[in-house]
Amino acid sequence: MAIARESLSLTDPPLAGIAEVEIDSLAALFDARVRLSPQGAACRWFDAEARDWRSLDWSGLDARVEAFARGLAVLALEPGARVAIQLDNGPDWVAAEQAIHRLGLVAVGIYVQDTAGSAAHILEDSGASLVFLREASAWEALRAQAPLPALRQAVIQRGPDAGERSITLATFLAAGVDYRRPVADREALASLVYTSGTTG
Repeated sequence: MAIARESLSLTDPPLAGIAEVEIDSLAALFDARVRLSPQGAACRWFDAEARDWRSLDWSGLDARVEAFARGLAVLALEPGARVAIQLDNGPDWVAAEQAIHRLGLVAVGIYVQDTAGSAAHILEDSGASLVFLREASAWEALRAQAPLPALRQAVIQRGPDAGERSITLATFLAAGVDYRRPVADREALASLVYTSGTTG
C-alpha cells in the first residue's frame, strides 16, 4: 500500500489525547480513536482497478471492522482462538485485525508474499481456525502443503472461492450475525508474530 504524502499534514492542530485509564484492550483503544474524530481520515490507499486514491474515515473503518466481527461471530470461536491474516496492507487488513481483537481472538499475521510452505507451517503451528487470504490460488497452495485440520474456513478477498472450506469475503460479510463482546482481559494475548527465525 502506498502512502500519499499530501495526506500527511504537520500543520493540523493535534487532537485531544486518549486517557490511558479508559483503555483496557486494543479493541478499546480502536473504539476510543474512532470517537476522537469519526469523520477524520483513518486511511488512504491506491485502488489499482479504479486507478485512483481512496480514503476511509474512522467511522467508515469502524463500520468495516464491525462487518468483519459479525462475519467472524458466525463461527462462535472461543476467546483466545487464533485467526490468521494474509492480505495486502490496507483497510481490510486493519478491519480483520481489529475485528479479531473485538471478539477477544488472537491475530496471526502472515506476510502476504510468504511461501505456501511457510504460511502452512504458521497456520498449523498456531492452530488458526480461520484465515483471510488474498485469492483462491493461495488457498489451493496451502492445501497442497498440509491438511490443516484445525482450519475451519478460508475467506477469499478477491475473486471466487476455492471450494472446500473456503468462501468469498462478500459471502463472509453478508452472513454476519449479532454477537456479544467478551469482557476485556488486559493480560490476554492479542497477536502472534512469526519471525523468519521461527519459520526458517
